[in-house]
Amino acid sequence: MEQTPNIKTSPRDFFLHLLAIITLYASAISFTTLLFQYINYFLPDPLTEGQYFLEAITGAIRWAVASLIVVFPAYFFITRFLNKAYAATPYLRNLRIRRWLIYFTLFVTALIIIGDVVVLIYGLLGGIELTLRFILKAISIIFTTGIIFWYYRWDLSEDKKMKIQPFAYGISALIAVAIIGAFFIVGSPKSARLREADNQRVQNLSEIQSQIMFYFQGKQRLPKALTDLNNNIQGFIVPKDPETGADYEYKTTGLLSFELCGTFNLASQTGGRSSPMTTKVIPPSPAGPVGKEIQSTWDHGAGRFCFDRGPIDRDFYPPLNKQ
Repeated sequence: MEQTPNIKTSPRDFFLHLLAIITLYASAISFTTLLFQYINYFLPDPLTEGQYFLEAITGAIRWAVASLIVVFPAYFFITRFLNKAYAATPYLRNLRIRRWLIYFTLFVTALIIIGDVVVLIYGLLGGIELTLRFILKAISIIFTTGIIFWYYRWDLSEDKKMKIQPFAYGISALIAVAIIGAFFIVGSPKSARLREADNQRVQNLSEIQSQIMFYFQGKQRLPKALTDLNNNIQGFIVPKDPETGADYEYKTTGLLSFELCGTFNLASQTGGRSSPMTTKVIPPSPAGPVGKEIQSTWDHGAGRFCFDRGPIDRDFYPPLNKQ
């Protein structure tokens, strides 16, 4: 029997193996996050849908995709480099740092499988998760961690009858499909830029609406034009379109109603869901309720779109100077 040389771990060996494990963990977390957000998007839970439901999902998807695009190829090529080194010098497989990291990975994946399934079952029993969502998320966790666990168990085994190359390319193809599919939800970088400008327009219109209601409560009439809202003392200047610099459109449609209009790049991304935004319309004052909030729907189509507001309920918006 050939004796294994007693070699010491070099700094290069240490950091290469450590980098391989770190990129593995980052890839696994990103891939699982991506699968979870797919489930949240296609199987939304009515109890957890909030005002920023889609924004939270698309933000998590972008982060997971960005991580996978950078981190997984790094893991793939580092592992490939190390496997070539093992093939040329078999005793490198017995490096202490390598075996410690592999066994630690097996330990961590076992803990993740146990811990995450416990959390999901807790959510199911507490009524947080729907049954199908629970099943799919449990499968996602077990699938991801199970692959890692199986691969490193295979790597530690002496008998390697199965060729690992087709398996590695299959996993790479699966991750590539998951990344490509994400663009059908979040869109291209260009569309993301256009949507970000639309989000700013909604923020501007929401701010303008708040100032209109504040003006109405102070004077018991609607402003004739948006320039009436400019206030040097409070430091409010009516915002303009973030891309064109054009003024937003405003007109009164009655004594107690008005219309706000803007031009949008894209239709609002709601997927059939409402996208309300909470707007504080009554600033703190001795005369009225403090911090009262209303829910305004800001769903819009592409192009010029107007939001009808009113009629205003005078009981809900009492005069600020009312004694």
